[in-house]
Amino acid sequence: MTMRPVTNREIGNFRIPPSVLDNWRPTRKAPRKLGSIFEHPRIFSTVGYRADRNWFIFALIIEAATILVSIFVIEFDFIYVSVACLVVAIDIIFAFLLHKPQDHINKLRCSIALNDYRGKTGSVDKITAGDIANGFEDEIKKTQRKKIFFIAVIILVAIVKSIGVMIALSDDDAVLLPYVIPILFCLTAYVHIKHTGYFLSEWYVFRRSFYKERKKYFKDMANLPDKNTDLTELVRVEQKVPLPNIPPVLKAELDALVYKIKVNKEPGRRFDEKREPKESSDFITLFKNDNNSNVRIVYDDSKNSDAPENEVVDTSSRYYLTSWGRILDDNLFDLVDGAGMNAELKSFIGYNGLLIQAQNFQTHD
Repeated sequence: MTMRPVTNREIGNFRIPPSVLDNWRPTRKAPRKLGSIFEHPRIFSTVGYRADRNWFIFALIIEAATILVSIFVIEFDFIYVSVACLVVAIDIIFAFLLHKPQDHINKLRCSIALNDYRGKTGSVDKITAGDIANGFEDEIKKTQRKKIFFIAVIILVAIVKSIGVMIALSDDDAVLLPYVIPILFCLTAYVHIKHTGYFLSEWYVFRRSFYKERKKYFKDMANLPDKNTDLTELVRVEQKVPLPNIPPVLKAELDALVYKIKVNKEPGRRFDEKREPKESSDFITLFKNDNNSNVRIVYDDSKNSDAPENEVVDTSSRYYLTSWGRILDDNLFDLVDGAGMNAELKSFIGYNGLLIQAQNFQTHD
């Protein structure tokens, strides 16, 4: 199993199952501001993975080095080595258990981001939004308190290891070791508290499930019984989700953009996907992400084709957020960062994108 990040190229046409997406949720996140009033907490991406990985490897090197030094200096036997390795394993296990509540915390942060946007835009009054936010924050604090026991155990193990080494080296000629090794044990305790759980969540839990399902996907694709087999559960399919409750100011701007595109007859703005040749000309692409056009904002022009030329058409239900497969964080960020969106529209698209992403979870609280 590779230790590098999962890439869009590896995902390809693979339709990531909800169970795998659930495993992506507890990894390290950092909020990303989209537009003026919305902050995306991140769901389907990981930040700081390389740093977590390097810190974890550094901690293992320290643990191994202290064991080896102790063996050569103190000349302990096999039992000492076994006990030392067991203590290292306990450290790692408790670091992983310490991180388990992060899954619930990250789900709560998604709810906080959605509620915050609703409060700022007036879809929920500010007092109600504030009360809801306080409830979420209290729940996060309650969940954080569950970590105290595991933190205490990791610190206690570091103290016991330090005292043991200091006692063992007290009669030896090693002048600095009784002081250096306890400092290194304290450093490893810090790494296990701050980094080990995030690293194991990404590398062992999420990636193991991702590559397992991806391997199964290739096996299933190789063993298809015939060309007419339904592939919707295996490969990425197009999702076309309406954008509801578009604020009047933003709707007016989108309508003006559609009119401009239709008047100028820009061919590159229309869908040209070969999979839907009959339907492709009915949708006008307003915005798309620059990397692979996986996510787009489109306008359904088919419902206007029979309307009289001078008739005012209600376009409220004509705008869609479309994607091929799951909307990953980077896809959404690329879409919002593209040219042409003002700050309010970026926030609106970011909010709706997060709503769609949250629907792909298998488990909910």
